[in-house]
Amino acid sequence: MVRTANLVEGIMCILGCGIAGAVERDDIRVIPYPQEVVHVEGSLRLGPARYVIPSPSAVTAVAAESLSSYLPRSGRAVTVRLGSVEGGYDHAWLSDGQNEFLGAAGTSPEASVLRIGQDGITVVGKGKWGMLYGVQTVNQLARGTETRRGLWQTPGSLPCLEIRDWPDLNWRCLSPTMTWYSGYNRLEGYDLCNWTLDEWKWLVDWSLLHKCNAWALCLYGNWPFTLPGYDETTLDVDSFHYDAKTGLKTPWRFIHKNIQDEFLPELIRYANARGVKVHAYIGKNTFNGTYGLKHPDANAGGAAELIPFHPGVHEYWSAFLRRLLEMGFDGFVFEDPEANHVPNQNDLCYKTFWEPWASRYGFHSRAETDQNNPPLGVHVEYYSWLFRTFDEIIRGHVTALGRPEPEVYLISHILLSRMVGESKTQAERDRWFAMIDEKQGRKVPFVILEADEAKYVSFLGGDRVASLGGRGGSCTNAMRRIASINNLWVGGSMGADLAYERACQKHIAEAGGFGAMAYIAV
Repeated sequence: MVRTANLVEGIMCILGCGIAGAVERDDIRVIPYPQEVVHVEGSLRLGPARYVIPSPSAVTAVAAESLSSYLPRSGRAVTVRLGSVEGGYDHAWLSDGQNEFLGAAGTSPEASVLRIGQDGITVVGKGKWGMLYGVQTVNQLARGTETRRGLWQTPGSLPCLEIRDWPDLNWRCLSPTMTWYSGYNRLEGYDLCNWTLDEWKWLVDWSLLHKCNAWALCLYGNWPFTLPGYDETTLDVDSFHYDAKTGLKTPWRFIHKNIQDEFLPELIRYANARGVKVHAYIGKNTFNGTYGLKHPDANAGGAAELIPFHPGVHEYWSAFLRRLLEMGFDGFVFEDPEANHVPNQNDLCYKTFWEPWASRYGFHSRAETDQNNPPLGVHVEYYSWLFRTFDEIIRGHVTALGRPEPEVYLISHILLSRMVGESKTQAERDRWFAMIDEKQGRKVPFVILEADEAKYVSFLGGDRVASLGGRGGSCTNAMRRIASINNLWVGGSMGADLAYERACQKHIAEAGGFGAMAYIAV
């Protein structure tokens, strides 16, 4: 299993708090670097924790458990005070200025105050997650005591510090892959596609340690879970073993570990308890399972798209969306088909996507349309119809299952590029985006390419713009979008080196966007 330092020193060093200072400093080694650090004279010798928690909760229990895992198991006990404005704390723990900072209306709910003094450790958050993230700063400091030079007075001690911290980006999202175009590309996936529950829990703990609060779990290709009625679309397939000694392949049956013994619901609960929301990263009618490969009569072409209105397709969409909600996913990161393509294979496709624009673009029948060269208005019609259809299916299942409404984010590279690039004026661009919002039924936050962040924020608002954030080096051209994290190969537009990663994260933070993703595909 890959649990290497390139994870820690690579993609996520720039996704949490303190984007501008997300590299190692001369004083303390913390990733991401805190917003404000003040050194106080003296040091604290570490030992097992003696907790003072005025209002115990499930989150304070997680905080205490995580901190105790990094503190020494023996020695003189250290007093650790944990609380939050949300859950309650003793105001005497902090100075007047620190209390005012946490109580201010404009302070992020994920903000915290951390005090390390000779009388112990104090962590108070604005909200419960702020407290939990403050504890992670202590964890990182404690983890570095055996190797850090200079400021550490003796191994096993921490310098006395006062830290105020808050995130630059509200949505700090890892995108690990559980299936990566399985059936279309590499059938069995890459290393973490074959992880056990314990290994996935390790990544949750790593995410918490580095203050990531979301995952977009990539589920492209064969589904890594059972899907009753659609077994042919799941990752339970005939495959091969390769013998490196003989160079020969031998047949075997590959079954994804989550199908062998379902663990996704438990994993999602584990992540939620640690402040990590888990979104299903899937397509809007693109690479969803392998239905189009197994049912070629329903294959629309494009980017592994299905023909809308083809018998059975709507029922298939409904089945996998319900299954994802049943397993407990907190939301969806939808990606539009990455193709300049709009299906026209049946009369309902023509009537729904093409006919509303016939007079504007000068065609009169299905025979006169080219599915691989749709006008912009037709593209808007198709993608907004897909979103609204998926959204309505989800809302119906949410009501039936008694689930809260899930969060939804949208990756829409081609359509956004066309609406921006083909518009001659900002007013024209604004009309296209207003049309998308109206047709989709609500304003959806977009996850954009790592470019023009300030432009998108200027006309959509920061609360609707996140970025792919450099993609963790996973899109290196030489590796055909499948690469190691934090590789130091030649940089480029697909994101191949650490400097590019940092720049992308910094750009979206400076532009005022709400978040960023970071891919993991190793």
